[in-house]
Amino acid sequence: PMRGLQFHDKEVRLTFNEFITSDAVPEALVVSPPLTTRPSIRTKSKSLIVAFNEELKPGVTYSLDFKNSVTDFNEQNPYPGLRMLFSTGDVIDTLRVAGMVKNAGNLEPREKITVMLYGNPDDTAVMRSQPDYIARTDARGLFLFDNIKPGSYRLYAIDDANNNLRYDTGAEDFAFADSLVIPSALF
Repeated sequence: PMRGLQFHDKEVRLTFNEFITSDAVPEALVVSPPLTTRPSIRTKSKSLIVAFNEELKPGVTYSLDFKNSVTDFNEQNPYPGLRMLFSTGDVIDTLRVAGMVKNAGNLEPREKITVMLYGNPDDTAVMRSQPDYIARTDARGLFLFDNIKPGSYRLYAIDDANNNLRYDTGAEDFAFADSLVIPSALF
């Protein structure tokens, strides 16, 4: 992934060696930690521009995960695994949490499930506040949180039909890890 420190701009620009299409980016893009307002996406020549519509938090590592949504204009080949990260501070956070979401009834993997990490230990945070980090499952039900800060987190997964990053009781499928997730690094 592309990365940078002390980022204080209002937008990021990714420039490619050929013309691109970005029609699928607004739906596929996962920004973590999540923003209150979705960023604006546009293309200009061979560049993809992501404009932030709010102030970014100081001292935070942000990741922009484009999945396979950016494609070349002529053949529509995706740029697989396109991801960018930057920090508004002096360091890039490096911890990661990964896992799989399966349907409890038939153990089939669940795709496009929103998985969330909360530093707030209150078990009602998933209904009341925005998560600290988000990820989305792929076709195999796999999710990955990358570049997270050290700490203790509650992990929840929801089929977030209305994309509000909160669990709406009774209206969405819901799962949770029954113990705190405490990522660490071994050297």
